[in-house]
Amino acid sequence: MQLSNTKHEIFAQALVTKKLNLTSAYSVAYPKATYKSCRQLGSLLSRNVNIKRRLQELLQENGLGLTDCIKKLNKLSEATRIVRIRDVQYVQPVYGVQLEALRMAFRLHILIGDQKEIVCD
Repeated sequence: MQLSNTKHEIFAQALVTKKLNLTSAYSVAYPKATYKSCRQLGSLLSRNVNIKRRLQELLQENGLGLTDCIKKLNKLSEATRIVRIRDVQYVQPVYGVQLEALRMAFRLHILIGDQKEIVCD
C-alpha cells in the first residue's frame, strides 16, 4: 500500500530501493530543501508512523524483512572461504565478516531494547 503523500512515498522508496541515508532520501523527495533542512527533517520524517509501516512493507517486499535479515546475519556470523595451498583446499573462517555480523546483532539487540549496552570483560 503506497503512502497517500507522494513526497513521503518517494522518501520511503529512496531509503529502501536506492539505499540512501535519511538526508539523501529527504533531498530526493524535497529537492529544493537545503542540506541542513534535509539532515533535520529526514530524521524527523523517518519517525512518522505511516512511513515506518511503509518502510516495513518495502523491506519485506525486497527480501529484507526481519526474518530474512536474521537468517542472513546468522549466515554471515559463520562466513568462511576456500583457501588453496599447493594442491590442497582448506575452509578458513572470515573473521572480519563474522565479527561485523556479531556487532550488528548486538546493535540490533540494543535497538529493540533487549540490552541497554554491551559490556565486555
